[in-house]
Amino acid sequence: MDLYYNPPKKSKALPKELLPYFDFYLKQRKNELAEQTLKNYKVVRSLIEKYESNISNSIKLIGVDSAFKTNFEVFYLGKGYSINTISRAIHTIKSVCNHAMYNGIEISPQLERIKLKEVKVDKIYLTTKELNTIEKLDDKKLNESLLNARYWLIISCYTGQRVSDFMRFTKYQLRCEKGKI
Repeated sequence: MDLYYNPPKKSKALPKELLPYFDFYLKQRKNELAEQTLKNYKVVRSLIEKYESNISNSIKLIGVDSAFKTNFEVFYLGKGYSINTISRAIHTIKSVCNHAMYNGIEISPQLERIKLKEVKVDKIYLTTKELNTIEKLDDKKLNESLLNARYWLIISCYTGQRVSDFMRFTKYQLRCEKGKI
């Protein structure tokens, strides 16, 4: 009778492979992470998926070690990704693996020692004079796609927003400052 009224709790085994654990991690933390952080994690998940597809093998959590890091870097450097983008992805992967470790899943002892490279990049910007030159270009000499590119460039420079942000702008978010909208 005791087993009938108090059946043993079925503990669902946690995934031991990186992608399924990544999904588990995102589901567990979806209410704790900011929307942009979730998007970033989903991008990294997509990178892992493409990498696994290339190597025709699924990565085990315990397999995230220095060899994985090197192979992941080589793969994405070959695809034209910057070392900073790859490093951020590996940082995210390490976070997910650490979460797995705290949940009792065995991870590589090398994980803690994986070092990430970062390259300092120059800040590229346009001066007001250069923006004015672009604004004053003769419309007749530009095709439609160049006209659109010019408009979007000028809007993004003056608002300081990324395309994903200013594509959501509405007229209600505009304000007048010193006579300029």
